[in-house]
Amino acid sequence: MTQTAVTVTQRAHIRFSIPSDDTKICVVMVGLPARGKSLIAGKALRYLAWVGIAARIFNVGTYRREKSPHPVATFFDPHNSEGERMRRAAAEAAVSDMLKWFRQDNGVVAIFDATNSTKARRAWIHKTCEEAGIETLFVESLCDDEEIIMNNILEVKTTSPDYKGQDPEVAAQDFRNRIRNYEKVYETISEDEKSYTYVKLINVGSTVIINQIKDYLSSRLVYYIQNLHIKPRSIWLSRHGESEFNLTGKIGGDSDISSRGEAYARALPGLLKQSGVPPGAKLTIWTSTLKRTIQTARHLAAETGYEKLEWKALDELDSGVCDGLTYEDIAERYPEDFAARDEDKYNYRYRGGESYRDVVIRLEPIIMELERSENIIIVTHQAVLRCIYSYFHNMSQEQSPWMEVPLHTLIKLTPRAYGTEEKRFKANIPAVSTWRGKGSSAKHQEPGHYLEPRPLVELKPRDKSKIESILAYGDRLLVGLNNGNLRVYRVNEQAPARDVERNGHVVEDAAAAKDDQETTSASAKSTDLLREEDKFSRYKIDQLAFIKEANVLVSLSGGYVSLHDLQNYDPQEQLTKTKGATTFAVTSNVENDMETDVPSIVSRLAVAVKRKILLWTWQDMELNPDTAEITLVSGIKTLTWISGTRLIAGLTANYVLVDIETMELRDIVGPGSIGGGPGQESSRLGGVGVASMSYIGMGGIVPKPLATRLGEGQVLLAKDVNTHFIDIDGASLGKRQIPWNAAPEALGYSYPYLLALQDPYKGTLEIRNPDTLSLLQSISLPSASLLHMPHPNISLAHAGKGFLVASDRVIWRMDALSYDNQIDALVDSEYLDEAISLISMLEDALLADKSGRLREIQLQKAQKLFHDRKYRDALDLFAAVSAPPEIVIQLYPKIIAGNLSSIAEETGEIEENGANSSERTNGLHSHTEEAVADSSAPAKTSTYAPSLASFLRGKGDEGSDDGSIRGKPAENTQGEKHLEGKDLKAAVRELQGYLADVRRRFQRFLNPNGTLRAGSLHHGGEIDEFEESVRMLLGVSGEIDESDFEERLCENAKLVDTTLFRAHMYATPSLAGSLFRIANFCDPDVVMEKLEESGRDNELIDFYYGKKMHRRALELLRKFGHSQAKDENDDPSAHLRGPGRTVAYLQHLSPEYIDLILEFAEWPLREDPELGMEIFLTDTENAETLPRYQVIEFLEKADTGLAIRYLEHVIDELNDMSPDLHQKLLNLYLHRLLRHKQRQETFDSEDDFLSWKEKFLAFLKSSSQYSPAKVLDQLPREDPDFYEARAIAFSKMGQHRQALEIYVFKLHAHEKAEEYCNRIHVTEEATSTEVSPSQRLAPTDADETKPPIYLTLLSLYLSPPHGYDAQYGPALDILAKHGSRLPAKSTLNLIPEDIAVQNLEFYFRSRIRAASSIMNEARIVSNLQKVRNIKTQAQLLVGEGLPDNNKARSRHVTITEERVCGICYKRLGGSVISVFPDDKVVHLGCANRMT
Repeated sequence: MTQTAVTVTQRAHIRFSIPSDDTKICVVMVGLPARGKSLIAGKALRYLAWVGIAARIFNVGTYRREKSPHPVATFFDPHNSEGERMRRAAAEAAVSDMLKWFRQDNGVVAIFDATNSTKARRAWIHKTCEEAGIETLFVESLCDDEEIIMNNILEVKTTSPDYKGQDPEVAAQDFRNRIRNYEKVYETISEDEKSYTYVKLINVGSTVIINQIKDYLSSRLVYYIQNLHIKPRSIWLSRHGESEFNLTGKIGGDSDISSRGEAYARALPGLLKQSGVPPGAKLTIWTSTLKRTIQTARHLAAETGYEKLEWKALDELDSGVCDGLTYEDIAERYPEDFAARDEDKYNYRYRGGESYRDVVIRLEPIIMELERSENIIIVTHQAVLRCIYSYFHNMSQEQSPWMEVPLHTLIKLTPRAYGTEEKRFKANIPAVSTWRGKGSSAKHQEPGHYLEPRPLVELKPRDKSKIESILAYGDRLLVGLNNGNLRVYRVNEQAPARDVERNGHVVEDAAAAKDDQETTSASAKSTDLLREEDKFSRYKIDQLAFIKEANVLVSLSGGYVSLHDLQNYDPQEQLTKTKGATTFAVTSNVENDMETDVPSIVSRLAVAVKRKILLWTWQDMELNPDTAEITLVSGIKTLTWISGTRLIAGLTANYVLVDIETMELRDIVGPGSIGGGPGQESSRLGGVGVASMSYIGMGGIVPKPLATRLGEGQVLLAKDVNTHFIDIDGASLGKRQIPWNAAPEALGYSYPYLLALQDPYKGTLEIRNPDTLSLLQSISLPSASLLHMPHPNISLAHAGKGFLVASDRVIWRMDALSYDNQIDALVDSEYLDEAISLISMLEDALLADKSGRLREIQLQKAQKLFHDRKYRDALDLFAAVSAPPEIVIQLYPKIIAGNLSSIAEETGEIEENGANSSERTNGLHSHTEEAVADSSAPAKTSTYAPSLASFLRGKGDEGSDDGSIRGKPAENTQGEKHLEGKDLKAAVRELQGYLADVRRRFQRFLNPNGTLRAGSLHHGGEIDEFEESVRMLLGVSGEIDESDFEERLCENAKLVDTTLFRAHMYATPSLAGSLFRIANFCDPDVVMEKLEESGRDNELIDFYYGKKMHRRALELLRKFGHSQAKDENDDPSAHLRGPGRTVAYLQHLSPEYIDLILEFAEWPLREDPELGMEIFLTDTENAETLPRYQVIEFLEKADTGLAIRYLEHVIDELNDMSPDLHQKLLNLYLHRLLRHKQRQETFDSEDDFLSWKEKFLAFLKSSSQYSPAKVLDQLPREDPDFYEARAIAFSKMGQHRQALEIYVFKLHAHEKAEEYCNRIHVTEEATSTEVSPSQRLAPTDADETKPPIYLTLLSLYLSPPHGYDAQYGPALDILAKHGSRLPAKSTLNLIPEDIAVQNLEFYFRSRIRAASSIMNEARIVSNLQKVRNIKTQAQLLVGEGLPDNNKARSRHVTITEERVCGICYKRLGGSVISVFPDDKVVHLGCANRMT
């Protein structure tokens, strides 16, 4: 281990603080190139992510490469101003993005990866971060050890994106020159920067200098960084050998390894040697303290002599109470824990045990020790390896617990500057699979067979030739041999197996087929050898193809492509340009001629010759003499046509998409060894791939870059173990990689399956679903190395049918079973997801009733999910496929489903509150897991063929669990468990969502009263998707009568609502009432019984209301309203007691229930009149539209005061102008006052009497809707309290003299009399027609003029009725105030002669002033009119006062022949015109049209 000296400077300034939520740190890397900055940055990022701290690297080089992707060393010369500008811009862009990331993404630690070689640059970064409230931590890597620097240059920096595709030696030299340019300006962190927080790593951390560490997070980072080194090293990871617990499916424990585990322990030293241990390297073996890891490593330590250490921290995840249990046991005993662990596996902690997060915490010292160590091999456990593996590959916390770490596999990790390279070495020793996918039951057997191999050709033992190439067309099979001979076979079609009917599906009668084959094998061979063309070629025939339209056979042999006659195989031409050819590809397509648009068959031959692609074209039968040539950057390994004009060229390092029409080339960017530039997806195994490592001696045989076209315009690229899905334009489809452990030998596509032929030594054909990537079938074909797909067919459904597989001795034809049989096999084996995927991929014509079959299987899947306790997924799927409600509801017990339940009830009833016996388990999910094969099965070492567990994995890299299981067919014990307790409550909550969705769909068709909405059902036309979903819910297909549809809809609505009610009552009782407040179709008997049993009277009342059973509801409320609770604090019906709830209920009844309202309003009015009146006075539509006469009659019987209050509300608030109501209110007012006067009903005080009297008088004055005569008849004549009322009544009748007599002689209220006159005068003036000012100011005694009201009052004062004396004082006041409003003659006639003239002086003066005012007003108006007329004439004649010297009518306007009207745009000519002040001239007729 490396010894490190640590120097801490400025000790007085070091302080540590508790980390706060707002701590933000920018780690600024400092150092010359090749000093390990990017390696340190990458490791720091991995560490921070591993411990759960949000971190991100901002590499300035990445920003710089956007403008200059492959710069030479001179670009970094300090005297290169353009280079300096671009590098500065890249740094500023990186800092800007970093600050934005801190602000928007709540980043915690940013790593600014650049040289940052000058003090000025570091000062700028520090200032920028300080202004943003971000702390800085400078990390400088110094190194003067030339050996370390050279290793970095040669082994690390040559993999930099700057030198992608360049010769390593040239790149290394250029990089040295780049370093020299940086050295010219480099400034190390010195004393004048001592205020910064920094750490210096000198010579790979042999010396560390730390300065000004200010907080906990920085100290944690520094502690990690000081343990780093950048020396080349590798880390080997291995699980222990298969253990006894693995065989029994138990997790945890401390068991011994099995016999196969012992075999792996003995093979481990050889496996380690095979992985490539550097010469002279000294490894250290780390194990846990558990027996199975110690036993696995003992042979390794004995044979190698390496030091071995045991670490307690490497022990398996502690499974607590689940230790020693199988997953079936856990699902049975702790179902909630089982489900919770699936939901959040990283954070879930076993009872009494650990979580993955706990394991990460205890592994932190291990990681520190790993970083400071060199070569280590760790033999430990699955969960621990997941955590370590996720650290080196920077995997997310969500992914790491699900990744697969198989048994008997050695993983070699080599940290690099730009990632971690990975290689896997699998021992050929069988072991159980311990993988358990999220939410899966981990079944590991294959569901059935899809393809059957049929041998066509088998070379006899004495035949020494070998098969090199094959070609099938029609009934011919051509076989190219290694000796240059061509054999031609005729393929004899076998009689198809008899089909029989089973459950409505046609299935193959396998027994009958076998009998047929046995009886006909003697007489009918698979093929007949027709001829053998000796010396077809001088060399082995590497490849064969044909161009049918041109009758041409194409062959590749001896590095040349030759053309032959397809009928007699005679040579036609050797294409001399193809010297050195390695491969070719042929395609034929129907294309329209660009000039004539006539379709023709165009065939193309593409030949790869070193770096060139040569193209020949046949149009129909004619060969185009022109040959196209395309040159690529490196040698071409494979060619694959993906369309008629595009092909994929597989190169050594990457793929290129070639468009032969435009001659455009496009590099395909993909993961790992697929190729691509900066920012590409990482390799599936984390490294850069075998091919990219081979140039530095780390790879072996470079796998071929394979490609194949799939359905729907998809293309699969595969190299090494990396895969990449693209479309025909080269764009990535974003699909995950295929989990291959070894590079495939060949790829193909046979609709609808993806085919992969594995290593010939293993001889295995894998059949996968291209959608889910699941392995469906593995077929052992010994030594198979060739995969031949038939010539492309126009129909996608026949793509790749009857393809051939060949070894050097045998050719097999792969025959597919019927799709119906394949789907049946999947469904029978409960692989429903794969069945759904297969149906979705198949064309409609290939299946009878595809949509119906798909829905049927989806329903099965939903039911299976339900039995697996995945209620949300199940109910979501039921809703998606519009499952009939009865199918879903019957899955529940009787407490929810009623008599529809399919679950047999036990004697013990399930309690409504969901509680259950503590001895029961209430799991939400339960899964069992199975291994690949039983331990008794013979070991197969020919191939790696993952079982169907891999095809049950969800999308994404979801993988294993930390326990192990041994496969055995698992029985579905879930169906035997009763749905109860918390489990039932969880299921019911999901049911509520499903039923609510069904209700929503029904509401579009069903009125609240249960009738069908008009026009909602389509007849004979196209049915929309929504209606189709409702039809499926009802189980309706085809035409249906509206009445039948309505009947079914009502029945189902009743079932849905009744079940939803039961669900609410069981799981969420508080929501039951909300269902009753809307239109519903619940079964009343069920609801009433349930609510009465449970004492939920409030919900029962809501239900009565919804069902319009108002009398029952009101009777129940009256019952509660009159009763008293024994204990107010413990009374669930307390809010129903008293009149309040009844009042609220009555307020919601519409006017049609007026009789019911009045009947049940009586007792609330009696108990609490104020509250009871809210029934009639509340601000609602119901209250405002109640029949008012009925209400008044009812209230008058109860209490006159309540009737008056209601009438006041109706008239004042609701503005009711009904004369009868106004008359009624006045009568009630008067009746109340008269009863008081008669002592029949007295007020509480005199003030109350006066208040009522004022209201009476005010309403008499304000209302005009009553009959004054009727009121006058009821008013007492001689009662002073009613004098004013009589006066108002006379006034309303227009009898002003009688009204004024009462004011003057009865009330002696001269002010009121004058006020009365003023009011009448204003009213008359406002309603009279327009009068002249003179008449208004000094009225005359004209006969037609109505005498003023003031004259009437004056006459009463001066000429009183008999028995009253004249009143001169009030009369003189009237003359003084209103004399000008009195006609002179009538007024003077009234004035008695004995009044002195001097008392009338003020009267005469007012009259004179009024006359003067009239005369002066007339003069002023006349003069103003004259001035206005003169001004108008001046404007018209000479334009006086007009702008721009406008001369008005005195000006001249020229009308020419060309001048047109500004309105109609016709020539003016000799027409009559109008000229406007702005000189605009228009026709006279057009002048009126101007706006």
